[in-house]
Amino acid sequence: MNAIQWTTLSLVLVSCASNPSARSVDPVPEIAFTSQGNCLEISTPDGPVPMKDFIKLAQRITGKVLTYSIADVEDSPGVYFVGTVGVSRTEFFDFFQTTLYTHGFRAIVRGVGSAQSVEIAKAR
Repeated sequence: MNAIQWTTLSLVLVSCASNPSARSVDPVPEIAFTSQGNCLEISTPDGPVPMKDFIKLAQRITGKVLTYSIADVEDSPGVYFVGTVGVSRTEFFDFFQTTLYTHGFRAIVRGVGSAQSVEIAKAR
């Protein structure tokens, strides 16, 4: 990620965190997130979250069909965010892919339109 992208993410964090009227959304276990329009705030208050739960959250937010090997995902140490992460809903899939990458996974988009799915696999 280049410096401009990091600056943009920092600005999104500030604007998301400063929204006191954010409403709660049905949480995936162990992941707290709120949504207000295009702004999401995500945190892991109880420590690392299993990768499968992070994938479930991504599916809920993006509406994409996500597939993965249970064996690969169960071996993952989990996802943990220090503090609250703010990201826009439109940029969440990029954030999701980056988080997967930093945890040794990759997202492979297959197909187009309504037949599109995203395969999550260990990076080689």
